[in-house]
Amino acid sequence: MSMDKFMDAFVGRYFYLANPAQWEDPFEMNYIESLKMDIIPNSKNLLKYKVYATCFKTKSEGKDEANENAAWYSYIHDTSKVIRIAFRAKDLEASVDEYASLKNLHFYLAKENYIDRKEIVCLHPVDKTLDGNDKFDDLNDRKDECLFIKNFVLKQNAYRYEQEVRLCLIEESEYWEKSKRIEDFDWLKNIDHITLPPINIKNDPEAYKKIKSNIELYRIIKYLNRDIKVMQSNLYNTEEEEMETEIKL
Repeated sequence: MSMDKFMDAFVGRYFYLANPAQWEDPFEMNYIESLKMDIIPNSKNLLKYKVYATCFKTKSEGKDEANENAAWYSYIHDTSKVIRIAFRAKDLEASVDEYASLKNLHFYLAKENYIDRKEIVCLHPVDKTLDGNDKFDDLNDRKDECLFIKNFVLKQNAYRYEQEVRLCLIEESEYWEKSKRIEDFDWLKNIDHITLPPINIKNDPEAYKKIKSNIELYRIIKYLNRDIKVMQSNLYNTEEEEMETEIKL
């Protein structure tokens, strides 16, 4: 997440959910486009749904640390201006559930289902239990919503390294909006820690510039709230055994 966006959201006490049309992957809207073709019975009825989402990466541990480098560079272009926020999943889920109850909204926390590219390119919606999302099958009063979400979280195997989970807001609406917000969001209640980007001190000619940037990021975070734990990614640090260590200046 860019530091500027985090500061705005933290001070404004909101959590941002994007319209998927804003994302770079053109396949994100494939399912919605397929509904217009009425490939499955009554699929046009599902066009009433609009979905907004924020993407997370599951925690990298053990063999999954092989994806650590890709995780930093998947969605960013200038690593000196971004941070990685680790959320406490149960607290986040509780916060979202509370907001959903107050506003009568429907949220889903769904794992990406990585499948063969041909299944996505063919524009053919699926209606089956997907790995990690089988709990949706218990929501008999929301079958259409669940079908929509199950297809929304289909992704090419080429992106499997992301280990992605999506927080999705789904609603019935005639028109798409640019984004949605969870208002009055308590970031401190949900954040476990924030990690600053890795620096290749030995081989990066801009290492000094990035060190200064990380120090600035640290100071800004601590200015927002001194209780936030700030970590440094040690991806390129040959002297640290742990992938992340806490910064204490």
